[in-house]
Amino acid sequence: MFEFSFVCDAFDGWFARKFNQVSTFGAVLDTVTDRISIACLLVVLSQVYRPGLVFLSLLALDIASHWLQMYITFLFGKASHKDVNDSTNWLFKAYYGNMMFMGYYCVACEVNVLWN
Repeated sequence: MFEFSFVCDAFDGWFARKFNQVSTFGAVLDTVTDRISIACLLVVLSQVYRPGLVFLSLLALDIASHWLQMYITFLFGKASHKDVNDSTNWLFKAYYGNMMFMGYYCVACEVNVLWN
């Protein structure tokens, strides 16, 4: 089920950009739904693998890091957290600027979570 959610999220973003249906509300909603699905997965993993403190720590890190990213995005008046044209961080530019690079790491992360 988690894999289905991941694939739907990828297509949702692609269709939104293709048909110019991108909005601030959509960006926030996408991030919130992503955090909810990751939270559910990490809570389940924390119950399956004891002690679950590692998974709950990852949950806190995931929520805090994405909240800060979205907050900074809107603080600087950007339309999307993926707008890194003026960023000096080479990793952000590589990740958000090259869809193959981003796709590989997204899929690799999901596979790693599911297989471990």
